Amino acid sequence: MTGGALVLLAATGVVAAADWAAVLKSARRVEYAAKPAVMIGLIAVALAVHPVSSAERALFVIALALGLASDVFLMLPRAMFVAGPGGRAGRAPGLHRRFSAVFVVMVASAGGSGSLVALAGALLFFYSDAILAWNRFVKPIPLGRIIIVPYHAGEALLLLSLVT
Repeated sequence: MTGGALVLLAATGVVAAADWAAVLKSARRVEYAAKPAVMIGLIAVALAVHPVSSAERALFVIALALGLASDVFLMLPRAMFVAGPGGRAGRAPGLHRRFSAVFVVMVASAGGSGSLVALAGALLFFYSDAILAWNRFVKPIPLGRIIIVPYHAGEALLLLSLVT
C-alpha cells in the first residue's frame, strides 16, 4: 500500500470514528456529513492503492459508489427508503429474498477468493446489513444503529483485500 493510500485510510478512519460518535449521540448533522464522507474516503483509498488487479479495483470503486448512494438513501425518511406499494418492504414480494441472495453471493465469493481479509470484510458487511434490516423493518434493537462500526470495518477490510 502506498504512503498516500495509508494517509487517506487514516483520515477516513478519523472521519469514521466521528460518524460512530455522532450515531451514539444522535448528532444527525454530523452523521449526515460524516457517513457519506467515509465512503468518499474509501473511494479515494481504492483509487490510491496499487491493487493486485486493476479490474477488481474498478469493480470496488463502482461498489463503493453504490454504497455511498445507498448510505444517502438510508438517511432518508423510512417511506422514501423502500420502493414499492406503500413504501414498505413487507409489501414488496420477494424483496428480502433478492437482498439475501446478493449477500450470500458476496460472502461466498469472498470466501472463494482465498483471502481471509476479504472473507472477514464480507462477513462484517453481511452482519451489519442484517442488523440494519432487523432494526429498521422488524423491531428496533437497543443501540442498533451502532452497526455502522462493523459496516465501516467490513468495507475497509474488503478494500484492503485489493492489495493482499
